[in-house]
Amino acid sequence: MKKLIVLAMLLACGCGYSSVDNDAIGQPKKIHHQTPMICPNRNDIDISLGVMRGGVGSMSTQDMYLTVPNQKDLETLDKAIVDGKLVKFHYNEYRIAWCQQDQTLTSVEIVDGLPKSEDEKKQQEIQNLENHLKSLKETK
Repeated sequence: MKKLIVLAMLLACGCGYSSVDNDAIGQPKKIHHQTPMICPNRNDIDISLGVMRGGVGSMSTQDMYLTVPNQKDLETLDKAIVDGKLVKFHYNEYRIAWCQQDQTLTSVEIVDGLPKSEDEKKQQEIQNLENHLKSLKETK
């Protein structure tokens, strides 16, 4: 009887989320169409968080696998994969997940570029000043 009570308490404490509305930026790599025997079909996404700045590729040890319940988000992720773009995504994390990944994607948007480093910002400012000086010389 005590084992049954302990089991019931563990299940009750395991329900719900361990965290909600988390966000991250990464590069989606592949959509997996899962067809488990007992659970309903689902779509999971492999997103690489270890994107190298100014380079190509990623570190596969920095991946997240999330379940994608919304078809619109799946289409956005598919477009990001084809275009090689980064995405900013929000997700919830379950304490115990029965027929899906521990993390569930709640929203996603494509990020058009990486934040610029200080050197890149300075280089852009120099380029803008040179272009302005050139346009001033042409007007004389």
